[in-house]
Amino acid sequence: MRAHLIIAITFSSVIAAAADLIPNASFENPGFNDPDPFIIVPAGNYITGWTVGGAGVDYFSNLSNALFASEGQYSVNYIRGPGDVSSISTTITGLTAGVAYDVSVDFFQRDPGATNALTATVDFTSLTFINNTSDVWQTRDLNFIAGGPTATLTFSGPSQGAVDSVYAHIDNVRIAAVPEPSTYVLLGIAALVVARTKKLRR
Repeated sequence: MRAHLIIAITFSSVIAAAADLIPNASFENPGFNDPDPFIIVPAGNYITGWTVGGAGVDYFSNLSNALFASEGQYSVNYIRGPGDVSSISTTITGLTAGVAYDVSVDFFQRDPGATNALTATVDFTSLTFINNTSDVWQTRDLNFIAGGPTATLTFSGPSQGAVDSVYAHIDNVRIAAVPEPSTYVLLGIAALVVARTKKLRR
């Protein structure tokens, strides 16, 4: 019983540390009813919880092609044309200063390569992603240490991008606290105690 309580408390602390928020994480709102598979979204706040910058983005629905979303119905294509720089950003809330977090995003490229790379930035931490396989959603991760209760998350395309038809999409953005090594140790000890207790009861 005591061991189970240790595990419950430990997992609760991990979950509590990860109780942050990325609004509209799979871009489901507001959606659109246009018969075309995408609409052009200029700089502004059309996509709920996100701010589109630069040259704008293409807002895709997967009703015509299941590949156009990894979660739900919608995704964002962040490349608008040769030389255009597009971006989309949001504010992450509920962070704990000094805690390490992992931001994950699903990334899809019709034409993988450096000219169609995606750069993810959280405050002052950046990482550029390139998929090695076309037409496959792949998950990419960026780790950062929170400097305060909120952080700005931005995804941007390259300054020298390809045309829209490369279909470089992002979807299903999520975040989780990275447990401290001591947490794993506690979980391991608790698991051993549970196993030992069960063995003694036999």
